[in-house]
Amino acid sequence: MNRESPLPLRTLLRSAQHAEHGSTCVEFALGSMIVFLAIFGIIEFGRYLWTQHTVESACAEAARYIYTHSTDPLTALQTAIPSHIRKAMTGLDQEKLTVTTTTSATDGGVNFLSIQTSYPFQFASILMISAVTIKANSVIPVE
Repeated sequence: MNRESPLPLRTLLRSAQHAEHGSTCVEFALGSMIVFLAIFGIIEFGRYLWTQHTVESACAEAARYIYTHSTDPLTALQTAIPSHIRKAMTGLDQEKLTVTTTTSATDGGVNFLSIQTSYPFQFASILMISAVTIKANSVIPVE
């Protein structure tokens, strides 16, 4: 009766040691996914902040335009504001921008021109975050 003898303990330990080489790859794969997702999230958040700054700067640039052209009629200013804002929005899709201008008067007889801008921002699809709307507003006294 010849029975095969079980593997000695030393052979089992050696084979278990060799099995750890694959676990390093699995640990790297899991860890690197988290790191790359964090890096990608930081880049997307930076892109969002840059877009927000660009929209707000364009709205402020329109307010400065009104101050420097205050002798022009109000209707001419309201017509020129959207194109002036779009020129200031370098690097963004200018067709997505919405510009609204309204006028209001106070009891003291001072007229105010209000400029509202809104721009839809879409995060990259890998982050699974829905689109947000970036808004900016400027209010300027006009005569």
